[in-house]
Amino acid sequence: MRGISIRCRQWSCAFTLLIGCAAATAATHDVTLSGVSFSPRDLLIEVGDKVRWTNQGGFHDVVADDNSFSSGPPSSAAFVFEHTFNSPGEFGYFCSVHGSAGGIGMAGTISVEGSAPPAGPALTRSSSGAWFNPATNGQGLLVEVYPEQNIFTFAWFTWLDDADSDQQDYDWMTGSGVFQGNVATLEMFRSRGGRFNDPNSPVNTTAAGQGSFTLTSCTTALFSFDLFDPQRSGTIELTRILPSGPECQDPEPNP
Repeated sequence: MRGISIRCRQWSCAFTLLIGCAAATAATHDVTLSGVSFSPRDLLIEVGDKVRWTNQGGFHDVVADDNSFSSGPPSSAAFVFEHTFNSPGEFGYFCSVHGSAGGIGMAGTISVEGSAPPAGPALTRSSSGAWFNPATNGQGLLVEVYPEQNIFTFAWFTWLDDADSDQQDYDWMTGSGVFQGNVATLEMFRSRGGRFNDPNSPVNTTAAGQGSFTLTSCTTALFSFDLFDPQRSGTIELTRILPSGPECQDPEPNP
């Protein structure tokens, strides 16, 4: 990873340009409130997905069976309420005016599939910096976290084997997304072409896949990727090169 520091500086401008196209890979699912029903009543989603309820008419609210989320007091206004589901399970909800917990009346269920991410401290500006895996020194990630905008960006410097020859090409990818707690969900892009300081050789950037960055402690993280060109996926254990800043606080161990 130390060997990439000069290359990181060369590509820093392209890296920060991705702030403008930050987008989470997690999906947003819409539910409408109209009459005395939710539509759709039941949803199947993935861990990290968001549900957006929109009141299109009537005096309603949205309340979780276990009171873990609520849209606030009932209202006849055309409100929009959003909630992100970061753990698997079944979550019932209802309108307190026209239904009740347990699927009675105006009610619904959100079924969340997937695994909960490992616990860790929240991502902060202190999470920014260079990360690498000691087993693959000479490659790694350069990360920037922007808490005010809830944006996470990164550049991934690695090596890509050409399956059709014995050549090994230097490869670099960039990405961006939003984060919640200790997990950032990311869109990933691959860049090709270009020559250093040559404006007549433009860089070509294309979508490459999805990924996630999970902070497991102030100095360790997991980087998962799912690429479609080439088709590769996996998880890399990362370590910070330099100590974390004071904003990061590891949770106290359980007694």
